[in-house]
Amino acid sequence: MTGFGFVLRGVFLFLMVCMMGPGSSYAAGNPPATEELGMSGTIGKEPIAMIITLENRTHPTKAHYSSASAQKIIPLTVQVTGNHVVLSGQDKGIFTLHFVAGSREKADPLSFYTASGMQGMWSDGTKTLPVSLQFVLSRDHLTDCIFYPHHLPNDKPIPAEKRCEQDADMAALRQCIHSPYTSDDAVESCINTALKTCHPDQRTTNLCVSDITVYLDRAIRQRLASLAPHGLTEQSYPLWLKQVTQSCLDTSGFSPEGTGFAADIGFCVAEEKLRLLQNALQPMPQRIRSERPRH
Repeated sequence: MTGFGFVLRGVFLFLMVCMMGPGSSYAAGNPPATEELGMSGTIGKEPIAMIITLENRTHPTKAHYSSASAQKIIPLTVQVTGNHVVLSGQDKGIFTLHFVAGSREKADPLSFYTASGMQGMWSDGTKTLPVSLQFVLSRDHLTDCIFYPHHLPNDKPIPAEKRCEQDADMAALRQCIHSPYTSDDAVESCINTALKTCHPDQRTTNLCVSDITVYLDRAIRQRLASLAPHGLTEQSYPLWLKQVTQSCLDTSGFSPEGTGFAADIGFCVAEEKLRLLQNALQPMPQRIRSERPRH
């Protein structure tokens, strides 16, 4: 199993644990457990992120939201009554929301633990807009930018101090792109290094792997458009990419219905693209992943 496969399996087990039901009780004298619940959604058409700190998975102790455009943290007070949630912001905005059940949830009343999200309205006294929020991730130390709409990387590396957890390390990837091919292991190491700045939950991993494959594709197409001699052409590259993708699909050790399937295919394709770039756009005779891994 590759290092990335091990990470994906670890993520899968982590998610399975998170999906298990809450403990029946807390021992007397033990401090209450707290975690943060991160949400992604919209006020009207404006994308927002919201994070609520929960005590024992149900009682909100702290909350805030921010818009993707302004990225300014706005503290909220939270009041929960049955299925209804009212959040009042320091910006005078008020969310009047209700929990939304997941497709498999039958719990009533719903809660932050059993619902899949919230819907309702937001008003600042002068205008009223619809609100839709989806519960995305529960853990400690969440960052708002994880839940903003995803943007493809531009050609400039993102400084480490400004990098969000969902952003791959493009500076490290660019360094690998400009290095000559030495081995398949080195190629795999390059992709794993670029992923180190991403939080290893499945959603973030999928976003980061997608970023890397798109970034590499752009680098390949830029070279194909140049006058420098190379193995592939703008006409033959799409066929090569189709064949590589099919090979990755055929050799994946993940079920197509599994949460790690898309990231596994993307990682495999990214390896092939990076190796192609390092080898002056000369395709290798053998694929990096020539057989289905044994888990």
